[in-house]
Amino acid sequence: MRIAVDIDDCLWKLVEDMSPRIKGVGAMCACGMPVKQEVDQDMKALVHSLILDHEVFLWSAGGVEYVKD
Repeated sequence: MRIAVDIDDCLWKLVEDMSPRIKGVGAMCACGMPVKQEVDQDMKALVHSLILDHEVFLWSAGGVEYVKD
């Protein structure tokens, strides 16, 4: 089976940034809360387990360099 996994909002999730580097500058969610991206460890583990028996593709609109980890 072939499985495609998007990076944003699947392997990386947005979480509240409790200490933005510069107040008022950086990524903001639609509600205006400062956010940062963080690896979703549960999804990462799931993808690693799927790789054993399936053909897994990681993709992102950001390109190959963005996906590498």
